Amino acid sequence: MTINTITNNKKILDPSYYFEHYINEMAIENMTLEEFLEIEKIKKVVIDAGAGYENIQGFPVKHNGYFIQQYPDEFAEMVVYLRSLDRTFQYGIDIGIASGGATKLLRDFIDIKHTIVIDTGDHAHYVHWQRIKKELNSRLVADIVGNSRSHEVIESLKLYKGKIDFAFIDGDHNYEGVKADYFTILPLLTNKAILIFHDS
Repeated sequence: MTINTITNNKKILDPSYYFEHYINEMAIENMTLEEFLEIEKIKKVVIDAGAGYENIQGFPVKHNGYFIQQYPDEFAEMVVYLRSLDRTFQYGIDIGIASGGATKLLRDFIDIKHTIVIDTGDHAHYVHWQRIKKELNSRLVADIVGNSRSHEVIESLKLYKGKIDFAFIDGDHNYEGVKADYFTILPLLTNKAILIFHDS
C-alpha cells in the first residue's frame, strides 16, 4: 500500500507519500468515525504544540512551544498508521531534530522505549531541545551533537547495530544528505524496522 520493501524486509515510509496516497486509497467516506476522530485529536495536539514557522506550517508559533515543523494533517496520518501497527519499538533514532518537538510528540503517541537523537545543533530552534528533552516520553540513551555523516558519529552508532527498529530521518534534505543518512543507519536497523523520511 504505502510502504515499500527495500531490502531484507526493511521498510521505508514517507509521510508525504503516505498522506497523499492514504486519502486516495481509502476514500474519506470509508474512513471510520474512530479514525477520523483520532486524526482530528492528533492534529489539535500538533497545533497546540506550536509551529516552527507559521508562514510555512500554517498554524501559530507559541512561546515555549515545541516549534513543530510538520504539517498537522501529515503528522496525524502518519501517527494513525504507526499506531495501527500496534508495535512497541525498542530503539528509535531521529536524525535532524531542530527543536526536538516532533521527536517528543512522536513518543507521546508511539511507544518507543529508548531514543537516540543526532543533530548538528545549528538550527535556530535547537536551543529549545534542552527544555523539550526533559519532557521526552522515552529514555534518551544518546544525545549526539554532530554531523550524522562524520566518522565520530558513525563510530558512536555502532553500539546500536541491529537494534534500531524505528528511524526518523529529517536532517539534511538534499539528495546526498538523505542518501548518506540512509546508508549510515541501514546496518543499525532490525529486519522489521520502520524508516521514515521527512521532506526528502
